[in-house]
Amino acid sequence: MRVLVVTKIFPNVLEPLSAPFNRQQIAALGRRCDVEVLATIPWFPGAGLLSRWLPVGRLTGVPRAEVIDGLPVTHPRVLYLPRFGHAFSAALYAASVLPEVLRRRGRFDVLLGSWAYPDGAATVALGALLGVPTVVKLHGSDMDVLSLRPTLRAQMALALGRAARVVAVSRKLAEAAQGLGVSPDRIDVIGNGVDGTVFYPRDRAAARADLGRAGDVRKWILYVGRIESDKGILDLASAFRVVATARPETTLVLIGDGRARTVVEETLRSLGDRVLFLGPRPFTEVPIWMGAADLLTLPSHHEGTPNVILEALACGRRVVATRVGGIPDVVHRDELGALVPVRDPDALAAALIATLDEPYDPAAVAAFGARGGWDESASQLHHTLVRAAATGSPPNEAMMAVAAPPYDGHASSRAGADAAHRPEEVEQPHVQRLAPPSPAPGWKSRLVNLAADAVPQSILVRRGKRADRRVALTFDDGPHEMTDAYLDVLGRFGVRATFFVVGVACAGREDSLLRMAAQGHEVASHGYTHQIFPELDGNTLREELRRTAELLPPPRTSRALVRPPRGAISLRSLALTARAGYTTVHWSLDSDDCRTSSPEEIVTRLSPATLRPGEIVLLHEGQSWTLAALPSILEALSVAGWQAVTVGDLLNSPA
Repeated sequence: MRVLVVTKIFPNVLEPLSAPFNRQQIAALGRRCDVEVLATIPWFPGAGLLSRWLPVGRLTGVPRAEVIDGLPVTHPRVLYLPRFGHAFSAALYAASVLPEVLRRRGRFDVLLGSWAYPDGAATVALGALLGVPTVVKLHGSDMDVLSLRPTLRAQMALALGRAARVVAVSRKLAEAAQGLGVSPDRIDVIGNGVDGTVFYPRDRAAARADLGRAGDVRKWILYVGRIESDKGILDLASAFRVVATARPETTLVLIGDGRARTVVEETLRSLGDRVLFLGPRPFTEVPIWMGAADLLTLPSHHEGTPNVILEALACGRRVVATRVGGIPDVVHRDELGALVPVRDPDALAAALIATLDEPYDPAAVAAFGARGGWDESASQLHHTLVRAAATGSPPNEAMMAVAAPPYDGHASSRAGADAAHRPEEVEQPHVQRLAPPSPAPGWKSRLVNLAADAVPQSILVRRGKRADRRVALTFDDGPHEMTDAYLDVLGRFGVRATFFVVGVACAGREDSLLRMAAQGHEVASHGYTHQIFPELDGNTLREELRRTAELLPPPRTSRALVRPPRGAISLRSLALTARAGYTTVHWSLDSDDCRTSSPEEIVTRLSPATLRPGEIVLLHEGQSWTLAALPSILEALSVAGWQAVTVGDLLNSPA
């Protein structure tokens, strides 16, 4: 697949540290498909003459083309009108980029506009002109701020409504897109990743020594970002004056630059060397500063899902931030830090002092705050782009109403050979969509469940014996880049679970499969290509089971178990799987983690108050919100006296 990215949030030779989250995700995307980037530069006649006073003037020195992280990057100049031309920005942007797009006509399958306005709006217009589907990616203030302006809201609603798909980095941004009229079934929530090779817990004293500050035993509060008022930097300056009085042994470390730096320096000048202004630092140096710090703060007025918070948590450092955008989905429990209201320096100061005073375990912070890497994030984005390129329009609503797990790739209606012609669609990881909440079961559903419970358990099982407080946690759709993080959490709580794995996902994940078995988990079949069992002929279904069974590590499950993709069964498919020696496993309680990206909602759904003995619980791998919810789920089960076991153990429990 060939992707043309159009965005203004991308680094260049003069701003190498700009938008590292976008650079890392798109670079990872480039390892999966052909990617070219049009990283636009704002411009107006005479801009170079103002280089001493305006950033736009300094950017006139950016070269026309360069290579960044292996990606070919072109920097078209985009005409804009300073201060007063925002309402015309999308039109000017599209007209400025049009010549570059026309030169590449016929070379791309899909356009990706990264930033809602003007980038996304202009890219949708360009895609319509060329007959190429467009995906628009939302990041934060492009929705939180710009969509509130009456002159822009209508343009954004029109553009997002015509995009083949919309990607949001947080649930809140997805809801904002819905507020502009975008159907939920066209929105994919794809979180940012974290580079675990550089962001990981470090010894604090050793990190300070690496920075030339050995022996400094003061408490460090770290801020990393633009020194701008909308990042809450003035609130932080006011708050730190309070903190400095209450905790004289505290230092504020600021990494970044911006228009508010002079004001902040003046506000904090009296504190001397207890405030360190470091300016922009190389990306590879930031994790060392995080390792040296005691906590990170981000008092922004608006955000999407800020990567600096994800990275700080990966470094095992707690966070004090404002309760905006996607931040509550990330800092979702007390172990990870504290959230405060926007523009409230007093509350910020109190939270900083309390968090500094409270001891914590960095390893636990890293585990509770674990997220997938950039390869996983790019894999999900790739799947969205594949779907957009394949359809060119929003997918069928009936198809999207089903909480489709990974690897469905439209193959459910095209069994066998047809799917083999499109391996990209078969083997792509799942991308979360905001499907409607699960409806309360009606009489038909209850009747089906009663019928299922009446089937002998050697053929079909939906729940275990209701003997004691035992439940089986099951995870579909792995193995996955995030599998080891799931295993870490389960291991920490001493819990064994059942993993239903997809055959095509096992390549390159053999170590994770062996680790599952070594930790005592069951590893069972979820089909080889995630095709719908009732739609397969007998030979194809048997082949799906055989090929996956060959990949399962020893020891095998105590019983030969299989979970049909999407839980789809028929009398014929049940008979075929039973004849092949398998027990089909359904579930009695759905975590709904394919219908919500909120860890809190998943935890509530699986609280001990909702459980009955013998429940088989459905969860999914490869979703950061499920991983984020898992520690709270296991902790609540333990406190309430419940035991989480494998399906095999549940079925073999005494009556």
